[in-house]
Amino acid sequence: MTSKHPFFSHIMNGYAFNGETLTVGAATIDQKTLSKAFVKIPLKTLNRHGLISGATGTGKTKNSSSSFRTIERKRNPCAADGPQTTFFDIESVLTSLGIGEALVTAIDEKGRPTPLTATMMRAPKSRMDILTQNEIKTLFKSSKLAKTYNIEIDRESAYEILNKKIKTALDKSKKKPKNALQTHRDTNARIH
Repeated sequence: MTSKHPFFSHIMNGYAFNGETLTVGAATIDQKTLSKAFVKIPLKTLNRHGLISGATGTGKTKNSSSSFRTIERKRNPCAADGPQTTFFDIESVLTSLGIGEALVTAIDEKGRPTPLTATMMRAPKSRMDILTQNEIKTLFKSSKLAKTYNIEIDRESAYEILNKKIKTALDKSKKKPKNALQTHRDTNARIH
């Protein structure tokens, strides 16, 4: 693939930034790497949250470590702004983390990040499945809302209330109108 290919110029123009950048890889097309079409991230944007994800064995840890070293080398202020720790060397820990392990930080009561800590990540206790009848019964029994909102209330509708009033009025007059026009005439005759 030559540098004259349109894809090459799209990558070069799309990742052209002013200032220092971190190269995270090179573009590929038709399973061929364009060796000079680098994918870059401006260093000034790296003080924001980021995510490196991928399947096992795709180089996430190596990429993280390499990126961190590059940022340190270029002495970007964002590297010093991030959460730090005095307990261990972050770069060494990053390269030694195993499956289910991560470097984590939390926010303290004043909104500041706490020091990094290496920890095991716990898998969520959940299930993507339909609840069994026993589980549904257990949930209903323990629910505070179900006691109030699970009571069936079949209130009379406006239609039922109006029909009841009409029937009562007709029963009092002992007359059933033939139609609405006849009822109107009868009412007018009684008034005059």
